[in-house]
Amino acid sequence: MKILADINIPYIKDYFSGAGELVLKAGRSMTPRDVKDADILLVRSVTLVNKDLLCNSCVRWVGSVTTGSDHLDTQWLDRAGITWCTARGFNAPPVADYVISVIAALSQKRILNKNLLRVAVIGVGRIGQRVARYLQCLGHEVLLCDPLREKIDSTFDHHPL
Repeated sequence: MKILADINIPYIKDYFSGAGELVLKAGRSMTPRDVKDADILLVRSVTLVNKDLLCNSCVRWVGSVTTGSDHLDTQWLDRAGITWCTARGFNAPPVADYVISVIAALSQKRILNKNLLRVAVIGVGRIGQRVARYLQCLGHEVLLCDPLREKIDSTFDHHPL
């Protein structure tokens, strides 16, 4: 099995060197010639994965180490029978931790009065939900705002989870 991977994916050799023939190439410069005889393609968001790149290749699985998929032509991949996946949600814990750390630092420097803190979380996806839960656990009043979620979920509540 041949795996073509972006050389800039952290720890790529550690994770995949024993899984087959691992070929590393900069994601920005991958060409159809590079992927032609690869079975698996591992990319970051800098590689546009579409028909132009994969049309005459052996690739049957594409993995992206990013949360988004806008660099993947998922409709074409589905039609071509190529399985794909992203690292959706992997960054939610550290981002939520960072937000809470900033709030704590501002409180410690007396820029925020932690006793009077009322917080609005705008966007209540994976990260927003975590931030809201953390803030609740710390005793803060939390209001939720997510217009997109509200459109599709008639039970959406502006008060915490």
